[in-house]
Amino acid sequence: MKDHSANTRTAPEENHGIPSGLAHFTLIAKGAQLAKAETADRLKTGSPDLRLLGICLCALYQAATCHRGCNKGPHLLEGLSARAYNHACAAFTLLTSGYYDEALNLVRGIGEIYHLVALSTVDQDAISHWIDSDKPTRMRDFSPSKVRAKLRRLAPELELTPSTWYSELSERYTHVTPAISPNKHNPERAIAGGIFQESGLEVSLQELIHITCGLSLMICRYFDYADLFEQISGLLLGETEEAPSD
Repeated sequence: MKDHSANTRTAPEENHGIPSGLAHFTLIAKGAQLAKAETADRLKTGSPDLRLLGICLCALYQAATCHRGCNKGPHLLEGLSARAYNHACAAFTLLTSGYYDEALNLVRGIGEIYHLVALSTVDQDAISHWIDSDKPTRMRDFSPSKVRAKLRRLAPELELTPSTWYSELSERYTHVTPAISPNKHNPERAIAGGIFQESGLEVSLQELIHITCGLSLMICRYFDYADLFEQISGLLLGETEEAPSD
């Protein structure tokens, strides 16, 4: 057998001034570290916004894991809560590392879950149909746009505001279009890699809080988490100065 070891080359440390090979992962880590440090300077750890997001995540986590007792059954809401919780945690990690578009892509996914859960509150037959449907039926009758249309007809007040919220996030942060300009949250240029941008942090964090709160309030009602519902609604209404600690 021919020995190829002599022909094996080690990847160069740099390529035209850019770290290459394994060294490139160090570049990624340093970028995330810098973005996290600048993010921390601007986020007050005791701010109402972060407390609010943390309470919402607590509600989703408890529902996802049957923490207060298992309700048996198909565990549909539990599964949706788990998906939303994972999306929200990943989005927060991404936005604190300077990956705002990628965080907003996950926020859009939480929005899809929100609309489906919202529809279930006003049309039990529709959600039962969704559970029992095969893939072609789900694609035909329960695409994100069809779910939003059903909700708009039955309970327009529950659709995310504005009504174009989901489609705008899809166009800007998910789908590939000729106008693609990744992570351009400042007026200068698109960004490759994780770099702190104050406007990117503000937009992505507020969108994450907005959708996570709406979903968590419905989940709290479904699972009878009256304590968490009161904490979330109290902070939203400005009635609670500080969330109680466990």
